[in-house]
Parts: sequence; structure tokens; C-alpha cells
Amino acid sequence: MDELERADELTESLSVNRIIFLPEITDDEVKEMQAEDPDLGHVIEWLKDGRQPTPDYMKSKSLDTRTLWAEVPAIHLLDGILVINSLTIV
Repeated sequence: MDELERADELTESLSVNRIIFLPEITDDEVKEMQAEDPDLGHVIEWLKDGRQPTPDYMKSKSLDTRTLWAEVPAIHLLDGILVINSLTIV
């Protein structure tokens, strides 16, 4: 077999029907980790309860918690998991 034939053989397309990526952690594990997080946990509870924390109460929370809460229009719970909306601006 000469080099050109070998090159043609190497450049033939491969056929892939489907690739499935299995999650490394389950949704329940994500929920548990988020609930246990010192910043996310507060925000999740406020969203679940529909509560609006008072400004004085917010002052007692970490900067990360306050920053996350400031994003409330863009975050929500999806099946109990805190997610951020992704917007496409044209």
C-alpha cells in the first residue's frame, strides 16, 4: 500500500450514532450540596418560601449571599435546583 492510499484510509469519516454524557452527580446530590452551601442555602430558602429578606437581615449575610440575592431576577429554582437564566441579547 502506498502512502496516498494509507492517507485516504486514515481520513475516512468515522460513524458515530449517538454520544450520551451521564452526569457525575444526581439532581438530588446537587440539591443537597446547594442547600448545605452557606451562601446558596439562604437564597434557596428565600426563593422556596417566597420571602424577601429585610435590608438589616441582609447586612448580616456574606457578600456572596448579598451578591447572589441581587441577581434574583435572573435566578430561579428549577426542580429545586438554583439556576441562572441565560439571556441572548441581539
